Amino acid sequence: MSRGCLTAAEVSAFIERGRADAAASAHLDACEACRLNVDSLENEVLALQYSMSGLWFRERISCPTPDELAAAARGALTPEAADYVDFHVNTLGCRACGAAGAAVDADANPEIRRKSRQAARRVTDSMGRFLDEAGKGDAPPP
Repeated sequence: MSRGCLTAAEVSAFIERGRADAAASAHLDACEACRLNVDSLENEVLALQYSMSGLWFRERISCPTPDELAAAARGALTPEAADYVDFHVNTLGCRACGAAGAAVDADANPEIRRKSRQAARRVTDSMGRFLDEAGKGDAPPP
């Protein structure tokens, strides 16, 4: 690198803040080596962010526990914990916790439980009829 190039700390600070002081900005405008360093480091930061984000969601690191979701559905959390569950599910949009919360809500609702049991009976009855009909075919008895 030529004399006057930005140090690694200055490049990092530029990426972190998204801006540089006037002298560093002027240097970045004129120095291809420093612009390449910035681009390279930005790409590394993005790759790391994507990896961390994938790990965060895959491992559900920030997800409330099932007990916390159930307590939230019952209104039994402290205001701070309830705010976190609300933020996690509604603002961040965690689908896993949203589905788990919906299941807890449904389980707590007698009308939904009744309809769910009715649907399960219909599926079981339909499957039984289907299997009875399938057994009447040309297949030899067991």
